[in-house]
Amino acid sequence: DGTLVDSSRSVILAHQHALEALKLPYASDDALHGLLGHDKDQVCAELTENSDVTPDAYYQCFNHYYHVFCDQIKLFGDSLAILTLAKKHGLKLTLATNKTSEIVHAGLEKTGVSHCFDYMAFANLSVAKPDPTMLNNSIACFGLSPDQCLMVGDQRADIDAARAACVKSITLIDAHIPPWALRYSEQSVFCRHSVFLQALQMLNQA
Repeated sequence: DGTLVDSSRSVILAHQHALEALKLPYASDDALHGLLGHDKDQVCAELTENSDVTPDAYYQCFNHYYHVFCDQIKLFGDSLAILTLAKKHGLKLTLATNKTSEIVHAGLEKTGVSHCFDYMAFANLSVAKPDPTMLNNSIACFGLSPDQCLMVGDQRADIDAARAACVKSITLIDAHIPPWALRYSEQSVFCRHSVFLQALQMLNQA
């Protein structure tokens, strides 16, 4: 999510409606965009800081509104082609996300790509990135070594988790280059979805 699926609008709208419903301070689109990809517990704690609302109560409210606005979820333009071509190459595809299993399954159902993944790991059933546990479990599941794997992500936590797991990484970016990209330029390869697809297509022609 965020790498191949754009759920940012759904997440931001759900947060803003949850904040309003619970009478918490308003958060702008930009402020909430900066929290995308962070651990759920960290986000809920930050948004309920200095209030009587518990992070668990906030998450329940957020989760309700996320399902209300899940019609906003969509694949990035080249995502389906990337997944299809990767499977054609016989690559094992795993999903490791800091979102909960319930939220991710809603997105997968909306976009219809759950069949593309051979293994899924969720932060609420494991340990959130940048801890490498989800990546290590994915690698072990297929009996591979880290140098046989590639982490494709879109957040700093993805790059940090890949480094901790000794896995090389590619960071996909859309129209906006994140402000932290320069600090990570030597730790990951940054490219747009279209460029990553072209690389897979070249591999197909080799």
